Amino acid sequence: MSIGSRVREVRKHRGLTLERFGRILGVSKTAVSKIERDENALTDTMARLIGHEFGVSESWLKSGEGEMEVSNKDRVLDDLVMTYDLDENGRIFIEQYVKLDREHRKALESYILALASALRKSEKACGEGELEDTDKMT
Repeated sequence: MSIGSRVREVRKHRGLTLERFGRILGVSKTAVSKIERDENALTDTMARLIGHEFGVSESWLKSGEGEMEVSNKDRVLDDLVMTYDLDENGRIFIEQYVKLDREHRKALESYILALASALRKSEKACGEGELEDTDKMT
């Protein structure tokens, strides 16, 4: 099954016309039709939007692997990724963080706070003028 066929399956599964589906996604029915017929490629942005709006796995949409619909936990993660415009590394970081038990979360939080404190001390030791020059390099 092609990507376009999977997009069509999502639309049909939700009982939506090309026009209504497109309106929800902010594109024309012609744009949706071309994606469904594999005339236009499905962009990462559009795949994320379809996943978000319709509770569909982006992985399934792009590759056909796994289940079409995602769990509520995955939808919450998808919402965070979209809301805060996170890249794949940000998604993985959050996903792994929430999988940690309470003890390991606290250890990670302590480490990050200690690192932040050390960086602040280093900034003060360097002086603001030197720090501004460093900022310009990045």
